[in-house]
Amino acid sequence: MKNFVRRFLAGFLGFSALAVIFFFFIPAMLDNWAIPLLLKRMSLENQHAQVTTLTPFALTGTISVAENDVPTLSVPRFEILYTPSSLLKRRMTAAVLDHATLHLSRQDGRIYLHGIAPSPGGPGTPISSAWKELPFRLDTLVLKECSVVLHEPGKPDSRITVS
Repeated sequence: MKNFVRRFLAGFLGFSALAVIFFFFIPAMLDNWAIPLLLKRMSLENQHAQVTTLTPFALTGTISVAENDVPTLSVPRFEILYTPSSLLKRRMTAAVLDHATLHLSRQDGRIYLHGIAPSPGGPGTPISSAWKELPFRLDTLVLKECSVVLHEPGKPDSRITVS
């Protein structure tokens, strides 16, 4: 009986230590490998994403994207909520964007991401195909104090805030 208790405790402590190490190093692996790979697919010049915390049920971080030193997207804090079972189904339960700002431009009657010129006659921007490649489905998007800024030549910028 003593042997069983010792083995059980050793296994439990070993598993717990591996879980702590796993969740301690996963944000660094995401920052240094997975996120740069995804952002590279978007073919934008100045992009930054960082994972600040990771738990079995949430991921938090920041994102900023700019092209030619013109801001396109800024998310000072995002949180992605999931469960282990939802990840197995390739599904995230919610994404919360806090104080995000999306910059759009209007040119020739078309709206596109600010700082990224639309392709002539093309239906989108380089970023549009990367969104299709995301490996998870998102159930709910929550916007907290987010803004969309529309830049038009010869007109003042229009800002729409969503809370």
